[in-house]
Amino acid sequence: MERIVSSCVRRPASCVWGTAWRLLACAALSGLLDGGLVAQEPPAPPAAEPAPSQDPGIFARVDPSVVTISHERAMGSGFILSEDGYILTNGHVVMDVGDGEDPKAVSRRITVTLSDERKFQARVLGHNLDPDVALIKIDVGAERLSPVEIGDSRAVRVGQRCFAVGSPRGMRRTLTSGVLSNIERTDLGTFTTVLQTDAAINPGNSGGPLFDEQGRVLGLNTYADQRANNLGFTVPIHVAMVLQEHYRRHGYFRRAALPFFFAQETHDPLAAALGLPGHGVLLDFVEEGSSAWAAGLRSGDVIVRVDGKPCPARTRTDLLAFRWDLSTREVGSRVRLDLLQYEEGTWKPRAVEMELEEDTPAPAIGNQRGEIPEMLYQPLGLGVRRIVPLARYAFDLATDRGVLVT
Repeated sequence: MERIVSSCVRRPASCVWGTAWRLLACAALSGLLDGGLVAQEPPAPPAAEPAPSQDPGIFARVDPSVVTISHERAMGSGFILSEDGYILTNGHVVMDVGDGEDPKAVSRRITVTLSDERKFQARVLGHNLDPDVALIKIDVGAERLSPVEIGDSRAVRVGQRCFAVGSPRGMRRTLTSGVLSNIERTDLGTFTTVLQTDAAINPGNSGGPLFDEQGRVLGLNTYADQRANNLGFTVPIHVAMVLQEHYRRHGYFRRAALPFFFAQETHDPLAAALGLPGHGVLLDFVEEGSSAWAAGLRSGDVIVRVDGKPCPARTRTDLLAFRWDLSTREVGSRVRLDLLQYEEGTWKPRAVEMELEEDTPAPAIGNQRGEIPEMLYQPLGLGVRRIVPLARYAFDLATDRGVLVT
């Protein structure tokens, strides 16, 4: 860097003072200094930027609430939900994923290590892979644990500071920091939107919490792209709290079956091409003979309101929010759908009511009823799929007997 030195520094002191007095005299004669020389305060220094939150302070507050979870096949993290030992983590952390094992099975011996090194055996109350959330319980007797404070993952913003605490690579009680890089990531094929962060997330962080600057949980760290730097993904805490409530009540994620298999958002170009007067959820496929079919839903319909509430699904985020709202409603409850159906060259409004049926429990996969899970048989070198109504539709099959070889 080039250094610039004022030429005035080289002048004798008398030169400097003489110049200063001449300037003051001119100011006094011109009336600029009313009433003589006035002592002036030096200019105030610029306001200091507010200091960022101190990581040690955050860590001291949240460390007692974060745990390490281990079993014979995996290690991960988790956090304490309640004083009596309920703990949230990822579904994949508690699964037994050995060769030849049931993909829905959980490990039979799970150990939870608290921040003070005490160890407890845990039992799994419920688990799922999409969203990737599990609830486990340890028996602490009359002792009271330190639960986390739950934040609001729906009120976050891009650029907000965040902190991950967990056991990356088995290194317990590790804190990393960063910002929220995206708050509505929709292109990972997940059932809901997820948060994205550049805080370091590594194997072993799975199931651990992502905190805000106040030490409130924003979500469960679940996945990081190991091929790139600073790409970590987190299940929003408002999603995880819905699942843990289902696990406590039912032992699994008891979701309502969506009355259709394929749906898409009506973004502006699509809405214009279809001549839609607004936006909604476009149904691509409705199973013939289903309750949705009986209620009057057909392929090509556009849902514009649910129980009177508009659902202007202009974006993928809107579509995922619509799916989440319907699938987490009480099974057996009734729902009113306001539709637009295309008849005789125009869109006509119509309303239908239907009862929400229970979806097939599938804790190890995120498939909805009618989607096509694939089973691989490595010794035979092939994969097969069940022939469900959607498979018949997709592959133009005459029957649902047998399996589809892939």
